[in-house]
Order: sequence, then structure tokens, then C-alpha cells
Amino acid sequence: MAHNFLLQASSIRPGGGVAPQPQPPQQRAGVELFSEPQYRGDRVTIDGPTADLKRANFNNRAESVVVHGGTWEICSDAGYSGNCAAFAPGNYPNLGTLGRKVSSLRRVQ
Repeated sequence: MAHNFLLQASSIRPGGGVAPQPQPPQQRAGVELFSEPQYRGDRVTIDGPTADLKRANFNNRAESVVVHGGTWEICSDAGYSGNCAAFAPGNYPNLGTLGRKVSSLRRVQ
């Protein structure tokens, strides 16, 4: 007569004495653009060079920005041209003269 047993595990660990490797911390987006001043409205996150914000449906919409890491060049025209300004890590509740004119951005440092 065959016996069927159901085993239940209460914990598990890798064999061979190998400790699990720590996972790298999750990095936030390089930049978050907001469609309204004071970080309100629609938001888009940007992690790399973006030559034309039309693809992200955010062309000429940004009014405020949060830069999480690096220095970013934000420009009024596609292809990193037009009026450009550099933004170091920080919170920018109002883009001033670049408000509603941002078309491209890229990390420069």
C-alpha cells in the first residue's frame, strides 16, 4: 500500500552555504516633469536623453520639475536646441521662462 505525504516547508535557504546577494537599491527617475506649477497636474518621468517630448506626449507642457540625480539640460526646442538651462538635483516648482516650452532634455553630468 502506497502512502502519499504532503510536506510543508516553513523556510527555505540556498544550499552550499551561499548567502543571498543584496539587491541594488531602486533608483528613482532622473527627472520628473509636471504639467502644472508646484508639482501638480500630469507627470512624466524621464530616465535618459529625450530629444523630442512629443513621443512622451509632453511637448510644451512642463511647468515644474524635480531632478533626482545628475545635472540635466532642459531645452525649449527638440534636439536639445533653443533656450536651454541646466538643472542640478532639486525641486523646481516653477520653470519661469521655460514653462510650457520644454521640448527636449538630457543629462549632462
